[in-house]
Order: sequence, then C-alpha cells, then structure tokens
Amino acid sequence: MLKNGLFFFLTIFFVQTAISQPWVDSEYDIEIHKDSVYGYAIDYTGKEQALRCDIAFPINDTIPECGRPLVLVVHGGSFLAGNKEEYDIQLWMKEVAKKGYVAVAINYRLGMFQTEEYITCAVQDWGCLNMADSAEWYRGNYRGMQDCRGAIRYMISNKDQFNIDPNNVFLIGESAGGFITMASAYLDDESERSELTKEIAEVSAPAMQYQNACVPPEAFPIGMMDLRRPDLGGIQGTIHLENNNYRIKGVASFFGGIMNDFLASQDNTYPLPALYMYAQPNDLIVPFGRSKVMAGLSACAVQYSGCNYLKNVPEVYGNGGIRNLIVNNEANGVTMPTFNAEFTENYADCLLQGLFPGLTGHAVDDIFVRTKSLATFFAKQIGSASDCLSSNKTVNDLSFEIYPNPVQNVIQVKVSDNKDRLIIEVLDMSGHMLSRKSVDTNSDIETMDMTAYGKGFFIIKLIGPSYIASQRIIIQ
Repeated sequence: MLKNGLFFFLTIFFVQTAISQPWVDSEYDIEIHKDSVYGYAIDYTGKEQALRCDIAFPINDTIPECGRPLVLVVHGGSFLAGNKEEYDIQLWMKEVAKKGYVAVAINYRLGMFQTEEYITCAVQDWGCLNMADSAEWYRGNYRGMQDCRGAIRYMISNKDQFNIDPNNVFLIGESAGGFITMASAYLDDESERSELTKEIAEVSAPAMQYQNACVPPEAFPIGMMDLRRPDLGGIQGTIHLENNNYRIKGVASFFGGIMNDFLASQDNTYPLPALYMYAQPNDLIVPFGRSKVMAGLSACAVQYSGCNYLKNVPEVYGNGGIRNLIVNNEANGVTMPTFNAEFTENYADCLLQGLFPGLTGHAVDDIFVRTKSLATFFAKQIGSASDCLSSNKTVNDLSFEIYPNPVQNVIQVKVSDNKDRLIIEVLDMSGHMLSRKSVDTNSDIETMDMTAYGKGFFIIKLIGPSYIASQRIIIQ
C-alpha cells in the first residue's frame, strides 16, 4: 500500500514537473524601473511630448545564452485615454517578467481632434468619441504604432543592460493597444500606410466643452492647438532609428483589430510574427467581425439613452474578422501568420451588459488563464527559431558527470575539461535558480550538499565561458 502510494505520488510529481516549461511556468523575482523616458514625439496638437515606460525584468534567473526575450505591453483607451498604470497592463508586465522576459509597459501619444459640434448624451463623455472625421482614428493608431516601434528600439539600445535577445521580441495589446501592436507587427512597408496618415486638410477647432473631459492632460488647451494635420512621417517614426535590428516573433491582441488589411507581408526576410487573439462576440466597442468601431455601443446609446449615433467612426476588422481574413487569404494561396484564437461564447446584449458588468464583451474573462495561454503560445515561437536555453556543447563533450543520481544528501560533480571560470547552478523544474556557486578550478570534482533543497526533481546547470550544460537529478 505504502509502496503503491509512493509510486503514485512520484508519478504525479514527475508528470507535473515534466511539463513545466521555460517562459511559461517560471516564477522569478523581478525588479521594476518606473517612468523611463524612451523618446520624444509631436502629438496631434503640435506639442512635443515625453514618452515614458516601465521596465520589469527577472533578477534571480539564469540568463539565457542569447539573452532574454522582450515583451512590450500596450494599453487601450480608444486612442484618447488610458496609461501604462492600468491594472491589466501592470499585471501583464509583471507576470511575463516573472516568466523570464524583459517586460515593458509603455505610454504613447494620445488624443484626436473632436468635432466642433458639442454632442450631449446620457452616456458619459459621449462627445469625446465623435471625431472631426474618420481620419483621426487612423492617425491615432499610426502615432501609437510609431511610438511602440520607438520603444522597442529604445530597449534594443539598452539590450546589454537588460540582457535582451533582439531576435525574440513580442507584443501584447488590449483594445486600442491591440490595434497598435497589430500594426507594429504587420504594417511592414510604406506602401501599406493609409493615405489618411499623410498631410490632409486641417480641422475646425473642437468645441470648448471638450476641454476637460476629452483633451489628454499632456496636450495643449484647445485654444492653443495647431489645427493643421501634417504628414505623420514614415512607418518607423523618429525614435532611436539607429537600433532597428530586431525581430518581432509574436503579437497578442486582446479585443483589438486592424483598420485595413496589411497582414500579407511585403518583407519576406523572416516569417510573419505569430498571432494570438482573444475576443468575445458581444463586444460593443471593437466589433467581433467587421463593422464600424463602437457600433454596438452606439446602437445601445441610441436605443436606451436617446443619443445620436457616433459620428465619423471607421470600419474595422475585429479579431473574429481577422481570423476569417487569414483563413480566406490562405485559401487563395496568400501567406498568413500562424495564429491561435481564443473566443468566448458570451452573447449578452447591451442591456444585460449594462445591468451585469460581469457579462461585458470588452474585457478579459480570466486574465490569469489568458496570460498562461499567450505565454504558452509565445514560448513556442521562441523555441521554433532559437532555443535560448540550449548549450553549444553537449554533456558528453564536457565529460560531465553527476553521482549518485538519485541522491539523498551529497552529490559529486565531475568535469574533466573546460573548467575555466566554471559556475554551477541548482534550479527547480520551472527554471527558477535556487543557488549559484563558482567552482574551484584546481579540482576535477566538486562536492555539493543537497539536503537544503527538499525532495523532488531538480536541474544542475554548468555555465562556462563557451558552453552551458545541464542534467536533471532526483533528490530522494
């Protein structure tokens, strides 16, 4: 009975630990640098704005040979509001950093010109969503994309400080942030940019009633705004253009979308970034399929609050529409991104969503579950091109031996060659470093006391000047 029970426990423990994945199940301690300025850019009013970010990174991990993957997290807010301090954004930043990434939450340029007509409605700040014309949505998205790419290049310029692998860059965005990250990943040629992002006619001054409710705090007061709409410049923006050597491997869009179809790559240097999508079919803000942005919210406001329909909103592809677009293009022989779509079956209408906010379609149903899903998806992209946890020498090449294994108290680590500046680390099965020590290079055998680690499966890792090697052990 005892023997069978012990066998069952060890089997369950082995299964649980065996499926533990780097970049998914790791739980490192992290450090956060707040409010780093990653660049300056001109906002929609003509004012230069400082752009800030928060940077989170693990502090007790084993740094991969080729560096840590980089993740940018981009907030939503209809290109009008929001910031990097939002709960979901900070949580994503912290959670992915704990998994071994360098994670960065960014602010970007906000604001769009409202109509000169002040629009009253029972829905709070309704007038803020009525743009001077649909070009403002395109221009807001475009500025955000330029800033996102500038933030990536800022981090690449600091890759040595944070041990970043430029070949493994990932993006996470929600709502407007999902639009920005999608554009940053796939709008890869100047020919794909909308004509509305180039020089167009100036606008009339927005109604002064919008001053407090709708104008971002960083912007000029309405009376001081430059109402001209100049060419917004190239798709890369202007920030840290000297550090453009990186590769976006994957992007996650949480109830985001695209304003026009630019998914087919114009640059065939690398495969298209992989795409993770999450959406709900009853989203009132970003349509699930293809229709005008905020169409559902507008219809609800008209029906229940006596409002006018929103003015000057563009037609967009939501994540459901993007999935259909990818499938249809693939059927016609067009190369499309690898994707994983997680869609709920929430069909609550606007009245039910108003009465029961938990039924809303423009939110993440379980952020920890979805974070695990996107982390698993991203991890596959890391392994598909460069296995950063692999060594460039094998255990056999190093004449590397650990005994006894299984062990109860003390192990002997024997290395017959390549001992110069050798470091030995003990890790748990999720990759969390438990201890780290330098080896006496005058001895072929290093004795290590393992009694402090408890029972279970562990990894012994050897790190030298030109190799990393590891072996699993069992402590009984």
